[in-house]
Amino acid sequence: MARSAPHATYIAETAISGGSLSQYFTQLAEQYGKQQIAAQLVRSYARFSIPSSSANGIPMTKEQVEQLRRNVGASAFFSRELCAKYFTYMERGSARFVLFDDDDTLRRKQHVLSSIGITKQLFLYPDAVALGILS
Repeated sequence: MARSAPHATYIAETAISGGSLSQYFTQLAEQYGKQQIAAQLVRSYARFSIPSSSANGIPMTKEQVEQLRRNVGASAFFSRELCAKYFTYMERGSARFVLFDDDDTLRRKQHVLSSIGITKQLFLYPDAVALGILS
C-alpha cells in the first residue's frame, strides 16, 4: 500500500522475532526512503516454541514474563541483532523461548534506528516518560 500513497508514512514495528533490526530498517529505508519510515517502539512480550511456526509468538504481559522467569530460574540475555532480551526454558519436554523488551532494549532500538537515519520514532506515553523523552 505504501507505493499507492507516496506521501504517506510507513509505520514499522520494532518488535521482531528473527533477523536483524538494523537490516530490517535499512531495507525499509532503501525501499521507501528514510523520511517515509516511522518506527513504532512498543514493548513486546511473547513466548515461542522452538522451532516456532509463527513469527509473532504467544503474547504475554510484563508480569507473566517476570513470573515465568522466576519460576523457571532463567537468566535473561540480550540479543544484539533483535535488540531485545530473551530467555529459554523447557516445558513438558519442549524448548521455549521468551522474547521481551524493557527500558534498556527500547533505548538500544532507538539508538540503532537513529544511527541508520530513522528519525520518526513513535513511543507510547508511559515509555516516552520512562525513557526521558517526555516529562
